[in-house]
Amino acid sequence: MPGVTREQPGGVGGAGGYGEGIQFSAPLVSLDNPSKDKIPEITLANFCSKYHIDDDTRALLAENGFDPINTLFEIDEALLINDLNFRVGQIAELRWALRKMLAKELPNITSTNSRDLSTTSIHGGRGGDGGIGFQRGGEGGTGKPPKISSQDVFRFKEIASGIGGAGGASELPPLDVVKIMQITAGSRSSGGTILRGGQGGPGGWGSNAGGAGGVGGPSRIPAATVSLFAEINGGTGGGGGFSKVDGGRGGNGEGPDVPSHLVFIDDTTRRRIPHKTLAELGLNAPLRQLLERNGFRTAGGLFEAYDSYFPPDQFKMGQVALIKSTLKRKFSIT
Repeated sequence: MPGVTREQPGGVGGAGGYGEGIQFSAPLVSLDNPSKDKIPEITLANFCSKYHIDDDTRALLAENGFDPINTLFEIDEALLINDLNFRVGQIAELRWALRKMLAKELPNITSTNSRDLSTTSIHGGRGGDGGIGFQRGGEGGTGKPPKISSQDVFRFKEIASGIGGAGGASELPPLDVVKIMQITAGSRSSGGTILRGGQGGPGGWGSNAGGAGGVGGPSRIPAATVSLFAEINGGTGGGGGFSKVDGGRGGNGEGPDVPSHLVFIDDTTRRRIPHKTLAELGLNAPLRQLLERNGFRTAGGLFEAYDSYFPPDQFKMGQVALIKSTLKRKFSIT
């Protein structure tokens, strides 16, 4: 009809992709190769009997061929949990038993090893950019991180997580619009590996609204392995997309996640702590049953538990606090 114009739907740029951080897994007990060679062969039966390993855990170990028990020094805990269906409490109980054995019977075993640092860098994948769409651009793809065991960290001068793909434009942007995304190149500082979190992709151009920048995901590093790195950086959120009207929101850059022990003890304290079951600790029945469902059996296992083993959807804050205070009170730990 003359004099009537049809409004075109507003264009919205696509969201930038997620830059996924590296999830590091530590060995049950970290030992260098010369130290492993000094440990006499220990049968599964003798180890489980002497260090109070429960029947369920013993059966899992036997089913998966961990006999002699020395083979556990070659295994990362993530493999035991994700591939072999060990519960977090069983992992903690095994770690306690192995460390107790080393501290009590093999005190000269060392867990340090001097290694020359490599000049090689390794980077995660880059997600594909979102496609152009007349009304809404497509979302950028996820940049997946490299998978590296903590025992191989020394092989790299820099370990960078994934980079999310850029969000797609809602239409071709004007020539005067410039997308800026600068990824800082890493370098090794005086003798150590740099670990970088994920890089969120930038939001796409939109004629009405720019797309949101992608999240720069964190890396997860157990507290026991942080000394492997000279520098640990969080994720970098992607920049918001350009627009003539509303610019897109910048993405969040998530901080590194470093799980730590509920209660830290050194080897001197570890040697003096006797075998105590959960019942002997005097914990209330509901909490004790909840711990047992997660594979915990002894006070030693609780000393080897990371705070990440007690997610808020299973454990109340007060229950975690009660575990901490009970361990400190029962064993006079300040």
